[in-house]
Amino acid sequence: QIARPEPDLAKIGARIAIAGGEARRLATLVEELLDLARLESGPAPLHPREVEVSGFLMRVADRFSIVDGGSDRIHLVSPESDRESLQVWWDADRVDQILTNLIDNALKYSPAPEPVRISVELAGDDVRIEVADAGPGLTTDELAGLFKPFARAPGTAQAARGLGLGLHVSRRLAERHGGRLWLDSVPGGGTTAVLVLPRDAVREDQH
Repeated sequence: QIARPEPDLAKIGARIAIAGGEARRLATLVEELLDLARLESGPAPLHPREVEVSGFLMRVADRFSIVDGGSDRIHLVSPESDRESLQVWWDADRVDQILTNLIDNALKYSPAPEPVRISVELAGDDVRIEVADAGPGLTTDELAGLFKPFARAPGTAQAARGLGLGLHVSRRLAERHGGRLWLDSVPGGGTTAVLVLPRDAVREDQH
């Protein structure tokens, strides 16, 4: 098309978009496999730094503004007052990776324009982050296998573009921080991913 005297610019644009989407899909597949290989090869070092939770969550959520309708669907709820911020000591890149996976799943498996709700609260020495969608929900038996490598939610093969490693890797990363990750769901009632991390997760892990 480009070599033609009168190229069809619309067709060129469409094909570039397809190529870009496929490149992103392949990059995701490679990254998932590398993450699994790193985790299975032994404990990976964490790189802690102080993180302000509300601003951190906003930056992660804002990344989804490039997804069609993503910015309008994500509702971030924070209990913090204007006078107080919640400071934690986490490997920010790894926690970002966990939350990115959870939000991406919620947007994929919840029908547009239904919202995805992200909430955070302090529970004793832990921080509890929930990512709730309005998808079809899952039974107890269906939930049980979703954290296994290469697992997929029933009926979602068309929507999923990865290898089914995201939840497995995310749970392992949460455990490396001394935390937990699980899913709460009922058929027809949506699904909520619950991430609980100690405020000083990495310090505890390294001692």
